[in-house]
Amino acid sequence: RVLFRSLKDELVNYGISDAVMYLGPAGKTIRSAVRGAICAASLDAGGYGFARQGLDADYLQTCDLAQKTSILRNRFAFVSESLGSKITYDLFRDALTDGQDGPLDELTRGSEIYMLANQLPLLSLSDVSQDTTNTRSAPILPDGQRPTIIAMSEVNDFLTYEIVPFLQQIWDRTEHQDTRTFDDSTLRAEIARRIGFNVIDLRVMFAD
Repeated sequence: RVLFRSLKDELVNYGISDAVMYLGPAGKTIRSAVRGAICAASLDAGGYGFARQGLDADYLQTCDLAQKTSILRNRFAFVSESLGSKITYDLFRDALTDGQDGPLDELTRGSEIYMLANQLPLLSLSDVSQDTTNTRSAPILPDGQRPTIIAMSEVNDFLTYEIVPFLQQIWDRTEHQDTRTFDDSTLRAEIARRIGFNVIDLRVMFAD
């Protein structure tokens, strides 16, 4: 019973339930909340500090204000863990492919995303389908402006998967004219750039 309770806590209560919630209707609300937090950080970087913004803020108003505020510096580092990897990727990917220039675009340029215990490949399985019409290509940003994903892949964590095979799935389901295959290792960096990110797949063992 003790082992069962421990497994249930680790796998269901603290491992799967939040992911199930995010992949359902609540996902939109969660993304909006995180987008608002990022817009608030954008405002702070533009000199409109958190104290001035107040404790209670609507994400639409915050992001609208951030849209009109110049960022004094645009090199940010984001640290995500578990489900946070998927949320951060979704927000940045949307910003890169929506055809609009907004505060998220400013923050993503040159930024770094450290995905601790990343679950991006696992949680993105629902996004991978044979239908390529919903898979948008990101603009190819120049060096220094692409966001960089540093994905920590704990080889002993059965919820964490290496990110390179995930990129292959995204590439295979994106409309493009290139007939070369992802198996050519010399193309992997180029393909990651075309998807919109620089990618470092960092494999670790027995990490905390």
